[in-house]
Amino acid sequence: MLTVKSDFGQIIWLTEDELRSEAVMLEIERMKVIGRVAVFCSGRLEPKQVIEKLVTENYKQ
Repeated sequence: MLTVKSDFGQIIWLTEDELRSEAVMLEIERMKVIGRVAVFCSGRLEPKQVIEKLVTENYKQ
C-alpha cells in the first residue's frame, strides 16, 4: 500500500493482492474516519508503472 498525503487528503495506491487483504481494508476505513481518501488500484501493474502511465497519458493531452 503506497500512501501520499496531499491537500485533498490521503491518496492510496493498492495492488491486486492488497485489495483482497482484510488488514488493508480496515486501515483504509480508519483513514476515512480521519479525512478524505482516494483509492486507486494498480491491477497487475506496480504502483510506479501506474504513476508513470498516468503522467505520460496526461502529458500527451
